Amino acid sequence: MELENLVGSFKNYQDGDAYEEVAQIAKDIKQRIDEAMETAKLINNRQSLAELDDITDYSTVTQMSKDFIQYYNLWTTVEAWNKRHHSWLHDPFDELDSAQVEETVENAKKTMS
Repeated sequence: MELENLVGSFKNYQDGDAYEEVAQIAKDIKQRIDEAMETAKLINNRQSLAELDDITDYSTVTQMSKDFIQYYNLWTTVEAWNKRHHSWLHDPFDELDSAQVEETVENAKKTMS
């Protein structure tokens, strides 16, 4: 329930200036969702092995993950872009890692489209 409330209220984060803090919160929530999904899978596997008639339904965890991934992708992309943007504009051109620049731009393009 607590995790559902966190995911449900995450859409309220809109301050682009706080991107580092919001991205960290998103990473923490995603980790908790991933752990919940692993726990649900483990419990269901054990229930199957014990040949229980009623397997616990954890579809809400899966749905929560699907609902949250868009926010996670947005804020982690914003964080990556902002961390590298200053370097792109101010570091000597020959010191830029072209592969990293390309990867960051392509990932941002995919996420935002």
